[in-house]
Amino acid sequence: MFGQWNPVSSGTTNNLNRTYLLGSGTGFIVGEAGTILKTTDLGATWAPLVSGTTTTLHGVYLFDPAEGVAVGEQGLILRTTNGGTVWQTVASGVKDNQ
Repeated sequence: MFGQWNPVSSGTTNNLNRTYLLGSGTGFIVGEAGTILKTTDLGATWAPLVSGTTTTLHGVYLFDPAEGVAVGEQGLILRTTNGGTVWQTVASGVKDNQ
């Protein structure tokens, strides 16, 4: 038997660009206007987090449930060490002038 996909509410109308989900069920989605959403139940529910930016985010990666990075336009790198409660900017040395 094949698994089924069920729609769930993200709670945002912003475009979402990338997701990363750990086997533990913790995961993040990033998108437009600095959107970061978190799940702890394998994606059944999503809660918004404060990213501290309005820059579009294009990628996210988790090392474990507490530590991860998100990347976006204009060389933006954000890092969390507490499960997404606080996101800190990391200098990348990259600028996008477009």
